[in-house]
Amino acid sequence: MDERTLKRFMAMVEVRPNGCWYWLGKLNRQGYGYFWFEGKSRLAHRFSFQQFVGPIPEGYEIDHLCHTRDKNCPGGVCDHRACVFPHDLEAVTELENVMRSRGLASANAAKTFCVNGHALTDANTYLYPGGRERGCRTCRTEGWRRHRDSRRDHVAVPMAERTECPAGHPYDEANTYVAPKTGARGCKTCRRIADREAKRAMRERKKAAESAS
Repeated sequence: MDERTLKRFMAMVEVRPNGCWYWLGKLNRQGYGYFWFEGKSRLAHRFSFQQFVGPIPEGYEIDHLCHTRDKNCPGGVCDHRACVFPHDLEAVTELENVMRSRGLASANAAKTFCVNGHALTDANTYLYPGGRERGCRTCRTEGWRRHRDSRRDHVAVPMAERTECPAGHPYDEANTYVAPKTGARGCKTCRRIADREAKRAMRERKKAAESAS
């Protein structure tokens, strides 16, 4: 970085009492600063790392150590994201960056038992797609077994005579809907549960992404 660029960069920096170099320029919605260099808008913290520390390995992200050290910071879009102090920056993998955050993914990683009391050992743990959340193999196996057994018992009864869905919810007037195209019956409770789980998973992915720094 030439002297002119260095002066222009440092003119956008405010050195705060905690040691952070707070970026005074434009910030994006995630709280990271922008710096214009060689005809391109670049993330200021990544630019700082590249100029003062060295190249960023392919596929790596820049973690803010000032955020990791600050145990009082709730995470999310905080002031630490605007820090461009080279000694507060470290190149890490995406997974390591998430694990250092205050998000749901890092909290999940710290758990030693699932909600049903099964130990989350290496042998009993799997990762959801994306590698951001762990799951219990024992719970998954038991769930598959219950689903298989319920379907086995369920299919033995003709569709028109069934009084319960495969999950055991009643096919009464209040809990039953009819698919417009096929005319098949469906369980409203199962549909609400599926919708709720889908929304929960979406919220967790969003919070994990916002909490990564």
